[in-house]
Amino acid sequence: MEWLNKLLGKRTPEPELAFTAPLVEPEQEEPQVPTFIEIGGSPVPGVTLRHVLRGHTDWISRIAWSPDGSYLASPSHDKTIRIWDARSGACVLTLEGHTSAVYSGAWSPDGQRFASVSHDKTVRLWDAASGKHLKTLEEHNDRILSVAWSPDGQRIASASEDKTIRLWDATNGKPLQTWEGHLDYIVSVAWSPDGRCLASASIDRTICLWDAASGKRLQTLEGRG
Repeated sequence: MEWLNKLLGKRTPEPELAFTAPLVEPEQEEPQVPTFIEIGGSPVPGVTLRHVLRGHTDWISRIAWSPDGSYLASPSHDKTIRIWDARSGACVLTLEGHTSAVYSGAWSPDGQRFASVSHDKTVRLWDAASGKHLKTLEEHNDRILSVAWSPDGQRIASASEDKTIRLWDATNGKPLQTWEGHLDYIVSVAWSPDGRCLASASIDRTICLWDAASGKRLQTLEGRG
């Protein structure tokens, strides 16, 4: 029919273009997150807000309860550790002395001393009652990320980005042993309840188990898959 249209001087009609309206997805409502309205309020049964502890001026790191549950310690990137009364919510002590961010802290088993570790490569020991600085332990070559007291309170273990674990005499602060074996930063360290074994965790994706007396590595735990 096109030749006939040309003969009669008619133009072949252009095909019509079909326009489809863009698909607009309906707006999704943001999930409703329950919030505490006031002290004593509760978003879920069995949970009640007792206190909001404020005072730090920078990030707060790994908090730690005292052995009797009366106090809470909060190490912070503001270079301080604050000790809070768990019942009243009041800050009873501010431990100052580190020259850089404080990453972690641990109470001695009897609750009388507190150990803190920092970006400044030191372990610091404090009197937990007065806040007095007792000792500074210096041997690590990089940031220290974790610290733990032995169950008997006689030794302290510290884990660092220098890939080592160091054991210290908790009484005089002298270094006892240095353990090596991880291939990357060590981020956590923990004693077994009987104090005979120490576990360390690293970003090399392994957990190492150590004999706490000899420092011999007993086992390396690796996840697969």
